[in-house]
Amino acid sequence: MPGLDLNEPINWDEIGEFEGEVHELNYDYVWDDGNEGTPANIKRRRYYPPECKRIMYAMCLERTTPGVLKEGVTKSVASDMGVLLRVVQRAWREGKTESVKLSVA
Repeated sequence: MPGLDLNEPINWDEIGEFEGEVHELNYDYVWDDGNEGTPANIKRRRYYPPECKRIMYAMCLERTTPGVLKEGVTKSVASDMGVLLRVVQRAWREGKTESVKLSVA
């Protein structure tokens, strides 16, 4: 097999059909050891047990008028519980759907 220069265009006429394993092509593989391990900027999901979500939902319910979530309630619950705002918002949304399912059943 002819040498391959990546700076030059590939001449496909010189390259014939190759029937064999990839490792037999004798390419020089370069391994970058600088990317070993887990990068620091990967975010990991946190698990919040159902009991914690019920507490968040109950705190939101305490601070609302019947059925209407006032502005800033989820933000204050998030700061009180020490969780992200999206977690409280999801707990509120899921809590409303679960209560609807329970009342229908």
